[in-house]
Amino acid sequence: MAEVALPFSAIETAGRREAQMAWLLASPAILLMLLFIVLPTIAVIVLGFTDFELGYGSFRFVGLENYAELISDRTFRRSLWNTTVYTAIVTPVSIVLGLGIALLIESEPRGRDFFRTVYFLPVASLLVAMATVWQYLFHPSIGPLNTFLALFGIPGPNWLGASSTVVYGLSIIGIWQSVGFNMVLFLAGLTAIPHRALLGGRGRRCQIFHRPLPPRNLADARTDHAFRHHDQRHQLGQGIRDRQDADRGWTEQGIGNAAVHNLSGRLRLPPGRLRIRDDRRVSRHPRRPDGPPVSLPRPAGALHMTQALTPGRIFRVTLLSLGALMFLAPYIFMISTAGKDQSEIFSASLSLIPQHSAYVANFTKALMRVSMPNLLLNGVIVCGLILVLQVAVAVPCAYAMAKLKFGAARIMMALVMLGLLVPIHATALPLYVAFDNLSLLNSYTALVAPFSISVFGIFLFLQFFRAMPDDLIHAARLDGMSEAGIVARVIVPNAWPAVTAFAIFSVVAHWNDLFWPLIVVTNQSYATPPLGLLFFRAAEAGDDYGALMAATLIITLPLVIAFLLAQKRFVEGITMTGLKG
Repeated sequence: MAEVALPFSAIETAGRREAQMAWLLASPAILLMLLFIVLPTIAVIVLGFTDFELGYGSFRFVGLENYAELISDRTFRRSLWNTTVYTAIVTPVSIVLGLGIALLIESEPRGRDFFRTVYFLPVASLLVAMATVWQYLFHPSIGPLNTFLALFGIPGPNWLGASSTVVYGLSIIGIWQSVGFNMVLFLAGLTAIPHRALLGGRGRRCQIFHRPLPPRNLADARTDHAFRHHDQRHQLGQGIRDRQDADRGWTEQGIGNAAVHNLSGRLRLPPGRLRIRDDRRVSRHPRRPDGPPVSLPRPAGALHMTQALTPGRIFRVTLLSLGALMFLAPYIFMISTAGKDQSEIFSASLSLIPQHSAYVANFTKALMRVSMPNLLLNGVIVCGLILVLQVAVAVPCAYAMAKLKFGAARIMMALVMLGLLVPIHATALPLYVAFDNLSLLNSYTALVAPFSISVFGIFLFLQFFRAMPDDLIHAARLDGMSEAGIVARVIVPNAWPAVTAFAIFSVVAHWNDLFWPLIVVTNQSYATPPLGLLFFRAAEAGDDYGALMAATLIITLPLVIAFLLAQKRFVEGITMTGLKG
């Protein structure tokens, strides 16, 4: 049958219609990026050159005076140095440990789900709540760590109170919290490596170390994460501070904005494309130099070693078990301390079983001092609204960028990259002023609106949609579906692995968020779980560790349960979104 050539006008009309539909699908994301990323960033840059202060209607241009004062500020220089040291410790150590744990887990056929869950658990936990647990573990007099050191005659330092040790104490917490995330990324890469790629000698095995994840990309991501890791340090309440005085930071905003420019840019590398490529060029029938093709008894993507009880396997299981015990230690002490009364806690005993159970009394305090059900409900509402809005905005935009042709695709990618570089900490001031002028403080709108656009979500879905076969979309068009119908009935049902992976990232991030709720919420009726825990600490004067641990357990449990229910799909989602494209 002879091919029928379409008239040029018909092709041009179809291209114009496709571009119009792409603009329509991407317009919500473009509008939200302009409102909550681009314009606030421009405002911060402009205000950094003024003497703007909250509460004053006028301000004047002062040039580089704010930057000069900032550089001469000893406290700022010290905080910058401490943060750099913290990042220099946490980033490489967490990457190396994450890779090592991933290799051990992937080589061990049994207990893989258990170990993967245990090591990822800190990522899925409420960071502000776990900071309370670590503050107890690091306590100079009653903390289990110093009590353990005392058994060997070693005097324990004031981990979080002394300037000489606070960076290292915080680094331990940062490593504990970051390793699991890196482990999952490496596991996704290792799962995608075909088993046949590992057959054929040492050269092939070296692919493990450069195929799973480019070191620079992961280092970029973890460096950026370490620099943004403010909430835990705020909750610990001692040692390093990013600014000397909170009131000064919010009244002398000209200097504050100059600090934001400096802090946001220090050691910041362009974010790596967190993609892991599968090597599809490996022969399907690898041969030994002097023999027939090697049989492939195991499925592709498996790095299973023999299940025989060999010394090597015993060593691997022992390492994984000891590491899992260390990662579970904060949770074990949290549950144990939640059942102890004050006298037993301050006896500095390493006993995990309470001598006189105080679970009922401590949990009663935790439920009565602040409205825990209301805090949990607020957390569910805020995280749920944010997730729904992010998915509803990011999926159509990512589909338009991946599968439709329109002139603004490159501009959209530039906006996505800008959004990945600019944290909420940098744009908090203009957003706060805007919500204050609109009388939207102390509302769900203030808590949800700035996060309704997720550039990370757009980037994640973009990688997934690029891997989708175009024939699937062409078939839907031949059936008469509109582009909106294709998104709703074809793209979304096939994108559940990506949606699941993104949902875990989104819920964990916003359930853990303390920075923004601390700014826009003063009414306990709208307090989220991290902010509610601060209110609880204030009500308890911060020293009733039994009640604090009970409150921490109540607030942490929903997030952990949600992760346990979804973790089976998590690595699959990371693999499918990160390895394609």
